[in-house]
Amino acid sequence: MSRKRDHVERPTETESLNSLQEISDGLGQETDCFDLSSAQATELDRRLAQHRLDPSGGAALDELVAKLGIWL
Repeated sequence: MSRKRDHVERPTETESLNSLQEISDGLGQETDCFDLSSAQATELDRRLAQHRLDPSGGAALDELVAKLGIWL
């Protein structure tokens, strides 16, 4: 059985980040698609505040992909 994924050109890191941004932007447009508990909303607010204080504190995309065991 041939592995077709070996023959597919992988997107560049920039293309992958742009795709993730498009997905993220689309999620923000549908605010009624899911409900958050107050604890979840508080945690998201905390994480956003932490990111705004230190944007370099997150992981690089390639590190996250490797950790999750996925390919983009």
